Amino acid sequence: NVAITGARPGVTRHVATIQFCQEPPSFLIDTPGVMTPKLTHNQGLKLAVTGAIKHTLVDPVVLCDYLLYLFNLRDQVKYVKGLSLPGRTDDIHEVLEAVCKKNNFKATLVKDNMQAAGDVGGEA
Repeated sequence: NVAITGARPGVTRHVATIQFCQEPPSFLIDTPGVMTPKLTHNQGLKLAVTGAIKHTLVDPVVLCDYLLYLFNLRDQVKYVKGLSLPGRTDDIHEVLEAVCKKNNFKATLVKDNMQAAGDVGGEA
């Protein structure tokens, strides 16, 4: 391998130049990601959805809620049928409960936050 790669942000630690073609001479410059020190809430969520920032920086329920918002905004409501919901919803907890039920996961409500325990065979 010419450069270390990873499926998460923060892998590149220094600038590396890689020549990938002799004629015409073509180079790739791999640099660490540079971000502005302050992001708006919306910018942070957009980056988190794409995996451009560490997944630990955004609460997963908040991220799911943002995705649900985007689905509804763009009228992408296949989740309703896929999760056997009565109709579209803005309630992420309803969606997460339906995901747990469909996958036979045990779900627990903790401080207004849904956590899927992932216990296959548990009760929803």
